[in-house]
Amino acid sequence: MPSSVEAELDLAAESLRHSQAVILTTHRDADGDGLGAEAALSLALGEMGKDVAVLNDEATPAHYRFLDDGLLFQTYRPRKHDRLIHSANAVVLLDAGDSDRVGRIGAALDRTTGKNIVIDHHPPRGWAYLEAVDTEACATTELVLRLFDKLRLIITPRMADALYTGVVADTDGFRNANTTERAHALATRLISLGARPERVSQALATLSLRRLKLEADFLADVHSAVGNRLI
Repeated sequence: MPSSVEAELDLAAESLRHSQAVILTTHRDADGDGLGAEAALSLALGEMGKDVAVLNDEATPAHYRFLDDGLLFQTYRPRKHDRLIHSANAVVLLDAGDSDRVGRIGAALDRTTGKNIVIDHHPPRGWAYLEAVDTEACATTELVLRLFDKLRLIITPRMADALYTGVVADTDGFRNANTTERAHALATRLISLGARPERVSQALATLSLRRLKLEADFLADVHSAVGNRLI
């Protein structure tokens, strides 16, 4: 028998096949995994002929704008988007378990009449009609790729870039404990599908002037103690 995760992904794939209007969103303070998952799924649904809107609580951080060169992401505006949300056939939360995590848009999602779907690698919260959750996945983009396999989609280099971004972001450049053999196999497959590691790594390494100033202030006040064992 298929695992519960695979069964939920099968159901999510079937729901998306039969949904014409789809809303995608992710958590507040969006990161590379949530944004990468949104970008890849938005592109895929567009290839399937769906009407898809990516609505986030905040503007896209500068170092992730390379994912958005087709103007995929929109900043949520109630007057502009609430009617669109209400009329959607499906709403997909990516890298977020419930409406509390997604900011101002959450209240509108709670009122939607479409199917709510969560795709995530954090513990489920019981909010959605479908919860495709695998806490052993290194990133939400891993689950999105598995969804694409079920939809039998041709994965373009741009989709692969977006999915690879999630892997790099959530493993902290393959340095965290979730950097498993499975994570490396996923990265290898995405590179074979056209992902460009140098493009993604350069984008994620870019720091804003504000971040650089903050780090400079922090480092300027660093001192050591206990024979340099305590910083």
